[in-house]
Amino acid sequence: MGSQSPNANKKIIHSIEKITRNSFEFICLIGHGGFSKVWKVKWKKTNVIFALKEMSKTRIMDKKCESTILLERDLLAKMNHPFIVNMHFSFQDFNSLYLVMDLITGKDLRYHLAKLKKFSEEQSKFFLACTILGLEYLHYNKILHRDIKPDNLVLDKSGYVKLTDFGISRRMDKLIPGESSGTPGYMAPEVMCGKSHSIDSDYYCLGIMAYEFMKGVRPFLCRSNAELKKKIMENQTVINKLELPDGWGIEAGDFINRLIKRKQSERLGHGGDSEVKNHLWFKGLSWDKLYRRELKAPYIPEEVTNKGINYTVPIDNEMMKRYKQIMNSKEYKTAFKNFLFFNL
Repeated sequence: MGSQSPNANKKIIHSIEKITRNSFEFICLIGHGGFSKVWKVKWKKTNVIFALKEMSKTRIMDKKCESTILLERDLLAKMNHPFIVNMHFSFQDFNSLYLVMDLITGKDLRYHLAKLKKFSEEQSKFFLACTILGLEYLHYNKILHRDIKPDNLVLDKSGYVKLTDFGISRRMDKLIPGESSGTPGYMAPEVMCGKSHSIDSDYYCLGIMAYEFMKGVRPFLCRSNAELKKKIMENQTVINKLELPDGWGIEAGDFINRLIKRKQSERLGHGGDSEVKNHLWFKGLSWDKLYRRELKAPYIPEEVTNKGINYTVPIDNEMMKRYKQIMNSKEYKTAFKNFLFFNL
């Protein structure tokens, strides 16, 4: 289950298979970011539909994000799990880097939370259980996600949750002392303070998200990060019995309360992933059936039939001059070597 090792069949290829942009039929543009576009594509060889993330090398280097992109790609190359948005190919050409991923059509939980305002206890339990299986797999492989939030959990057409966005994920043995990374409002206190952190920090994020599923809002809404940090460090959020919404049991409140403990040593998950899975709230849930996707999801999203969007990045003269300098540099030719990956 979560303790499985990465897919042994994944490997770097050189001459076995030539993957290029022309290996895919581009159907439509479905998303975009600061230096990327995401396309719905069809691999011509098999007619399988994927999501292809196309990233501009010049923009990446202009923003000095090379190490972040390479780290995410390296992590994805080592992972393969039913509750993660998996990568199948990575390749490059002179202008761009490409990641070919699972295409997930149900949108993220932020979209559905905004639509429904809150989730029911049954829906929340299912979403969180899927997330826990994904986290268990990451943690077994010594990886921290570090940015668990509704935006980074996507629903497939069957209503199952998959983890995505590993941009700030790190191997546990590669954590930088004093580094504070994550999304304010979800970050664990120790992460906000730049202290050492481990898997229980991911579970603090999960607890904040669970609170948001129940209440429709996070525990602390502040105007500034400084104010947010002060409130988190000075106040221990607790859901008491009288605050439980209709349809929610006391086990759910206890689960959330124990996840969002400020002290790591008191937090559910400090003793390992099994500690979270064995909480009374999940009594009766078959983790094996969930892993095999044999349970019926309590919420089935409408499949998004995106007809495509239009998106063009404006480039001024100063930006164009910088980009030309980057493209003519020696580093441009070597920054992304060994980027090629093919999941056989």
